[in-house]
Amino acid sequence: MAAADILGRSELFGRLKREHLEHLSGLCRPFSCSPGEVVFREGEAATRLYVLDDGRVALDIDILVAPDRPTIPTAVDMVGPADCFGWSSFIKPGTYRATARCLNPSSGVVIDADALRKAMREDATLGYEVMSRLAQTVADYLGHIRLRLTTQVTRLLDRTDW
Repeated sequence: MAAADILGRSELFGRLKREHLEHLSGLCRPFSCSPGEVVFREGEAATRLYVLDDGRVALDIDILVAPDRPTIPTAVDMVGPADCFGWSSFIKPGTYRATARCLNPSSGVVIDADALRKAMREDATLGYEVMSRLAQTVADYLGHIRLRLTTQVTRLLDRTDW
């Protein structure tokens, strides 16, 4: 599928005008990953935004349960077709907040965050639309994380004798 079509199906870019999608498609390059492959790690410099066309990617964070214990990788979200991940590339200090790990053969497009920010600075309408959708994406993500954590804590408390 063409990059403009992949972008157009995504929540983040789906409402953009075709001319904006075509312009942004010039900033894209294809990516693919195999099951178990790590796309990026929590704490690495966030330089790319990914738009998934096919497959599934888990987003894991390292949970420190005790200072003298190793961290426990914990899946906090899973993304599928039309989802974006790596949006930390828009947020200072510009480090990925999770590890992205492919669950099955996955493919899509990747956009260099600096090039995307430059395009957004040069076209205020594009910048406004993308940032508005990004804000909604982050809000949805935080709501989803809250629900998952509430569910996990409830399960833990159900197993604990208070």
